[in-house]
Amino acid sequence: MPTPMMHVAIAKKVNEKLNLEDDLLYIGCLLTNWTNVEYHVSHFKDEEGIEGLTNPDTYVNKYEKLLDNPIVLGYLIHLLTDRFWNKYMVNNVYLYNNDMEVVGVKTKKKKELTLNPESIHTLKAKTYNKYDNYLVSKKMVSNINEKVLDLPAVEEIKITILELDKKIDEYNQLLKEHKKRIKLPSLNKYSLLNQKEFENNLERCASYVYSYLRRNDIIEP
Repeated sequence: MPTPMMHVAIAKKVNEKLNLEDDLLYIGCLLTNWTNVEYHVSHFKDEEGIEGLTNPDTYVNKYEKLLDNPIVLGYLIHLLTDRFWNKYMVNNVYLYNNDMEVVGVKTKKKKELTLNPESIHTLKAKTYNKYDNYLVSKKMVSNINEKVLDLPAVEEIKITILELDKKIDEYNQLLKEHKKRIKLPSLNKYSLLNQKEFENNLERCASYVYSYLRRNDIIEP
C-alpha cells in the first residue's frame, strides 16, 4: 500500500481542484490506516491477499450522504489511491504462477525475483519509502495542524479523539524526520519502480481520483 506521504501528496494534488479544508481532507485520508478495525474491513477489500483491491463503490454506496464532509471524502480518496497503486503493481510488477498466485516481482531493470508475500511487502515498502524523500524535498506534502473534535458517523472509523491526536502528532514527527534527511532517492537494483514511473503515477493517480469523483457526481463539474 502507498505510504502516508504518498496518500497526502495525492490528496493535496486533488484538492488543488476541490479547494476543501486541507487538514480535514488529509486526516480522513490517513484515518483509513489509523482506525482500529481489521485491514480488509477498513479498506473495503473484495478479497484478502496481496493482490486484493479496495472497492470504493461499496464505500460510496454506504456513505453517499456524508461525502460532503472532508474527512469522509478523504477516506474515499485513500481507497481510490490504494486501488490505483495496487492495480499498477498487479499489472506491471507482480509475477504469477499458472494458478495466478503471486510468486514474485519484476524489478525496474526487468529482473525477476521469486519472493513470498511478506518479502514482497517489505521490498515494496522500501521502494515507496524512498519516494517519500522526493515528495518531502518537493514540498508535495504538508503538516496537519487541525484538531478534530468530532468524527463523522462512518462505521469503519473506530478511534478516539486522543488516539487521533497522537496519530497526527506521529505523522507530523515523521514528516519532520524526513525533512532532516532530505535527499533524492537512490533507487537500488531491487527497486520496483524508477523515479519517472513514480512521477507519472502521481499525476495519473490524482487524475483517476478526480475523474472518479466527477463521474459519480460526488463533486460538481
